[in-house]
Amino acid sequence: MVFFSRVVRAACLTGNFLPSEILGYAEKEYLDLNLSDSIYITAFITVIDLKTNRAAYSNAGFSVMPVVYHEGNFEELYMPSHPLCDWFGEEEFKDGFFEFKKGMRMLIYTDGVDNIHSDPKVKDRLFELLAKEDFSSRQFISEVREELHSKPEDDLTMLLCVKK
Repeated sequence: MVFFSRVVRAACLTGNFLPSEILGYAEKEYLDLNLSDSIYITAFITVIDLKTNRAAYSNAGFSVMPVVYHEGNFEELYMPSHPLCDWFGEEEFKDGFFEFKKGMRMLIYTDGVDNIHSDPKVKDRLFELLAKEDFSSRQFISEVREELHSKPEDDLTMLLCVKK
């Protein structure tokens, strides 16, 4: 993670602000390290331009698709891709775009949510909590931790962005 955070910062300092460019830069730097085939990095990057409210995102093998909720609708930011590794050839990363509108909620989370891949009810409950009328970020995080990460077998990391 130290390597990845530094290489992302370096990519931004060179003027790369599209997530696909950041991941491409990170992959080049990663490959230059000549690490073992068993080491790889997964990441999902979102860049939000606060002046235009335009958001761009890209995926590097992240297995849980982030979700955007707005006015009763959910959109998973589905983008298949490879992790940062040397298993694949010269596959380029792609960008997706959306407008970060007032009232929108974006959740990026890891697979530490209990059974997220095997039990569809878990994802339904996560989305239900994200869509609450009386939504509170603090309450959302607390409820996810209590209900959906009650027997932690894996770490849980969440990033919740709410456009006021």
